[in-house]
Amino acid sequence: MTDQLAGGRFTVVRRLAQGGMGEVLLVEFAGDTALRLTAGLVVVKRVLPDHPNRAHQADLLREEGRVSLRLLHENLVETFFVDEHDGDPLIVMEFLSGRAMSQVLGQAKKRKEFVPVDVSLALMRAAACGLHFAHTLQDRGRPLGLIHRDVSPANLFVTFDGRVKVIDFGVAKADDSEIRTSTGILKGKLGYMSPEHALGETLTPAADLWSLGVLFWETLCAERLFASPSPSQTLAAISERPVPLPTTLRPDLPRHVVELCMHLLERDLDKRVATGADLVGLIDRLPEATRLPRVDLGGWLSGRFPEEAGAGRKEAAHAARMQRRVPVPIGLVEGSAQAGPSEAEAPTLVIGAQAMLQAVDRLRTDDEAAQRAGGVGSTLSEELTTKPVSVGRGGAAGGLLADPAEPSQPHPASDMLDLSPTAVLPPEVVLQGLRPLNAPLEESSSGRRVPAGTSVDGSSGFSRVAQQSTATMPLLDRGTSWLAVAGLTFGILALAMGIGFAFAAPTMAPVDVYAYQAPQGHEVLVALAQHAPDPASARRVSMVAPTLRFPGDAAPKPYPPDVLERLLKSSGVWARASLPPTTRAQIALLLPVLISGLGLLALAFSLPAMALRRATPRNAVRAVLLVAAAAGVWFAVDGGALCWPGLQSWHERPRLELTTPPS
Repeated sequence: MTDQLAGGRFTVVRRLAQGGMGEVLLVEFAGDTALRLTAGLVVVKRVLPDHPNRAHQADLLREEGRVSLRLLHENLVETFFVDEHDGDPLIVMEFLSGRAMSQVLGQAKKRKEFVPVDVSLALMRAAACGLHFAHTLQDRGRPLGLIHRDVSPANLFVTFDGRVKVIDFGVAKADDSEIRTSTGILKGKLGYMSPEHALGETLTPAADLWSLGVLFWETLCAERLFASPSPSQTLAAISERPVPLPTTLRPDLPRHVVELCMHLLERDLDKRVATGADLVGLIDRLPEATRLPRVDLGGWLSGRFPEEAGAGRKEAAHAARMQRRVPVPIGLVEGSAQAGPSEAEAPTLVIGAQAMLQAVDRLRTDDEAAQRAGGVGSTLSEELTTKPVSVGRGGAAGGLLADPAEPSQPHPASDMLDLSPTAVLPPEVVLQGLRPLNAPLEESSSGRRVPAGTSVDGSSGFSRVAQQSTATMPLLDRGTSWLAVAGLTFGILALAMGIGFAFAAPTMAPVDVYAYQAPQGHEVLVALAQHAPDPASARRVSMVAPTLRFPGDAAPKPYPPDVLERLLKSSGVWARASLPPTTRAQIALLLPVLISGLGLLALAFSLPAMALRRATPRNAVRAVLLVAAAAGVWFAVDGGALCWPGLQSWHERPRLELTTPPS
């Protein structure tokens, strides 16, 4: 087993599992900002490198990755992305720290212990929510018909932090799958197949619910339900033999729990629980339902495996995390019920640099021509809306965002221009050459390959410009943008706020100072105890009723507060003692300078765009102003400004030596 995968992107930590066709590895991932996936531990599933039928197994693994990428639900294991190593697919999934139910039930059988009823119901309810999401998953309104086909204790996972996950959709079947199962081949674990699965009939979500019923029975009884010496006997037991009641092994089970279990194990499809939503509804109507939200699955599992729980939590804290903009669905949610497109399906827009420059040049030329004709941009909007040119054969302009399922195409080349081939644009502006990464290309009348279904304006490359007011057209010539206006507004407000906060800051005065005795016998006053040679021997001197010791004094004597205050201010001890001692208070004192500094930086960025014309080297002026503003902020932080005394003030250790008493 190699230590590095995908060109060093993954570092193998250890093998988690290995079967006849593939292996599951725990790996260290370096992180990917483009995917918004943090660094940490992930799980990688791959084909065995020396498998005799490696190519076919790789196809099966790609199909599993294609299906798994769509399964985003709290109770389904999350697949982050699919990578490659030596031409073979790598399915990269979230790392789960916990135990499969097969391990839990194996331990329970060995110890002759039963899983609590409320824990069993909580597990079944969570699994039903995850399966219901998978069963109802749709692709642009078309049901995928996804069936797991391998629901078993090995594929129901409980984490030490209390999450329940249905895992391993490796033998799942979707209607849009490009891989067809050979006739007569059964996929799944025999002991958990439904009767219709064992007979090779068409499967529905009820098949997974039967498997979940078998798992429920075994969770309640800590014994196998369909376990025979030979596969033929197992299939016969599933298809024909009566299912024993769970009470034969656990007489204390409530009657309604037994009825629910047997309802799941009905061979007649018309009588069996049909969907995950139906199962959740049945569980929620049980008397135990009120206790389920309080069931601590993480604590229960940690109690079963106390030695592994601590190490498992440490590894879980190091797991990679997906920083999502769309929340993960929780509970009973249909696979098509999403607030918006998933991040994996969100189209990435790419524009060629040459196309961008051509579009901008056309806009500038048309604007200047309109000004020479006597109307400052007066005919530009009309021109853009009356001369549309369709560059694709796919239909209307609404077809810009192409089918995400289509294969990706490379973006147009930049033709040796020193510009990035990608650009971030406002959503209302569509430039020539703009297309999704995954949009198919078509031939236009000019021979240029463009996204199917895209229409743009032939004169400028822009669409929807007609929605802008003609009064704003003169600003285009000067290059003023909404970003510059926003920066100017923010800069003025921030500068005003920083100065206002500085004037509103209260004036601090020391409550006390510290004194230590010099070798000559008189006392020396300092701002803090640690400024004394021996901080432990320094004594506190109150500024309300100060007392000081002079040479020849047996004990400290009162000292006039006003005289002492004047001397402390002239020596600098007063100012040093007035500084806040805590970090939080120091940051609060620094805030006016930081806010004002942000305002200066915003003004330095936006003013060149507001004050200088296009022909002026605005970027050079902006760079100079930004450097000057940053230098000014640094000098203010270091030397002091507004109410901030400066960093140097905290390093000063002024002192006041009093050798004679006041006259």
